[in-house]
Amino acid sequence: LLPRGALVGLGGVCLVVLAIVFPGEGLVRLIERTGNHALAIDYLQNLLRLHPGDARLLTLLAERYLAIGEVRRAWEVLQQVAGPQVEALRERVAVASWRAARDAGQTQEAAYWHAIVLERALSRRPASAAEWIGTLELLHERNQIKATAVPYKGTSAAMTDLAATLLPEVSPG
Repeated sequence: LLPRGALVGLGGVCLVVLAIVFPGEGLVRLIERTGNHALAIDYLQNLLRLHPGDARLLTLLAERYLAIGEVRRAWEVLQQVAGPQVEALRERVAVASWRAARDAGQTQEAAYWHAIVLERALSRRPASAAEWIGTLELLHERNQIKATAVPYKGTSAAMTDLAATLLPEVSPG
């Protein structure tokens, strides 16, 4: 039918086409390592057309947007992904964005991120002392808790209210 060389050549062409259409891990690893953010973003957007909703690709795209300062675009991409690692990245994006806008005097931008940070902080369910401390420090920085002492075991009223909000089954007393 076909000479041996033609079969090998045809097989090679098929492999190249498959590698282009289904890039697999090799291309994703290459995208992760490249310093060319614009090129990586283009590749990731094209890969997402082939694999819509792929959490790893969406996370990589959000990280690239962050690297070039496109925080809102990174935030929009992160809204399409779920999971604990993405939640941590989403929170870091929101806090960093709020701080940057606040420090730059961008009132509207700071207010936008302020609402997001506050909502996320108040929706936390700390499982450890370190998580409690992180939540309280974030809220204190946000001026959502004041250091006014109340009789309840040396904590502030705001901290007591926060504890009641975060752990409703725990009551002071």
